[in-house]
Amino acid sequence: MEVGVCKIGVLPEISDISSTLLVLASIIIALIVFIRARNDQLRLQRWLKYSVLLFSFVLFFLGMTACNQPEVSLYHNLRAIVSVIGVVVLICLTVYVEKRKQSAILLIGTAGSGKTVLTWGLLKYLGEKYPDFCHGPDSDNRILSHEVEKSFSEGSEVDGTSGLNSNRISFSINLRSKEEFVIYDFGGESLAQYSPVSRERRISNLFKSMTLDINNAIKDGHLVKQLSHLIIKRSDIKHVVFLIKPDANGVYPHKDVLSTLQSNIQLVEELTMRTSQTLNSNVYSSEVKKYRPQAHRIRVHCLFTQYSNRNLNEMGKDQSVELLKEISPDLNRLVNQSGGTRQFVNFIRMDESSGTFEKDYYMVDTLGKTLMR
Repeated sequence: MEVGVCKIGVLPEISDISSTLLVLASIIIALIVFIRARNDQLRLQRWLKYSVLLFSFVLFFLGMTACNQPEVSLYHNLRAIVSVIGVVVLICLTVYVEKRKQSAILLIGTAGSGKTVLTWGLLKYLGEKYPDFCHGPDSDNRILSHEVEKSFSEGSEVDGTSGLNSNRISFSINLRSKEEFVIYDFGGESLAQYSPVSRERRISNLFKSMTLDINNAIKDGHLVKQLSHLIIKRSDIKHVVFLIKPDANGVYPHKDVLSTLQSNIQLVEELTMRTSQTLNSNVYSSEVKKYRPQAHRIRVHCLFTQYSNRNLNEMGKDQSVELLKEISPDLNRLVNQSGGTRQFVNFIRMDESSGTFEKDYYMVDTLGKTLMR
């Protein structure tokens, strides 16, 4: 009488070589499926299901064979089983990467905080750094560059972005990659109006919707709809960049920042779903609740802009952490929770003697690496 041996039906005996060949065949089939379907997202997801079924069958067959043959234990097939599981995980990760074809960067700040100049300067820098840099077909880059450079040539400040001239800048830094980066530059007034702070009880649109539609603007007292391409899918948002500008003496923050600070922080909290009782509250739709893990992966950064009048002797002293704590403990907490960064940044400065603007990069390389990863 044999003890500890499980005999389940009559299965053909297979050797270690046969089981290895079975696993290799499954891997080859999975690779062929991926190569043929990788350019078709829907087809890739459909074949992923078939691949999982195939690997499940292989695992079941190996397990039953081990039970049917006392001399072939599960231990001997552990390498094959781990290999199969590894391939499944690899395919799942590949599908996730292929699915994320757009990485949105949302700029948040009061009017005049430097969102438009930051966008223009970042594009200039990335174009110099990456040989494969190219603009998207529907990008507002030419319009933005024309307006910024025209203002600089005239020795005047760049006009602030309003609801009627918001920018959507799309680009890629690698021709072989399918990932496209998109920077959304909305007017400070539009951002404040979308998430107002008042004593009236309000239900944010972000509690129910998976899109961020800062799509209304006021012109001559009338409500005007903007272009639909300025509506953002929340699932595309990868970075939220909060900009704080200094006053005329270079002291942070400018008094205008405080006028919309709480409204902007409220918008960031709602976007990243960093509020209490997120999963239990009835104010959130079921679709938004499912999005919560991804919302928590959005990184919140804080930039202190217009740092051209810095003291060169103190460039090595990073006081951004203590400065943000002093300005807003809430925003500092959001940066910490999301794993974001704080830094001073500058792209351009005015030569007081000639009255012209000149390039003046400061911490731009660090910013570029942070947003492009």
